[in-house]
Amino acid sequence: MQWVRRWEVLSGLGSIAVALAFWDSSWWQWGLLAVGLLAVSPWGGAATILRKAERDPSVLIADPERRRARARRFAFIAGPAYAVVGAVVGYVIDGWGLAIFVAACSGLAAAAGAWWNLNRG
Repeated sequence: MQWVRRWEVLSGLGSIAVALAFWDSSWWQWGLLAVGLLAVSPWGGAATILRKAERDPSVLIADPERRRARARRFAFIAGPAYAVVGAVVGYVIDGWGLAIFVAACSGLAAAAGAWWNLNRG
């Protein structure tokens, strides 16, 4: 989990740098800045799990069967969520045509990932 937190901080700093580099007070720079600040902050993401694991090590799932069950649940939730978020992002960027295309691509990719996750043994 330590490497997850390191990557989270690194990507947050990258997000802040991109927001500041292309700053012209439009809405997407504020979004990048907010996401970067949230990633760098200690209140969310991997930092929360690591603090909780220091107090109670049973938080981290070590049983392979429980991990597989968690991955199966995530696959069925993440797929539709990726398609919906992709549709919203596509619509914001360029209208309904891109919304349908991005939703289809992200939905198909999520379905392929779910299939792989369920069939890998």
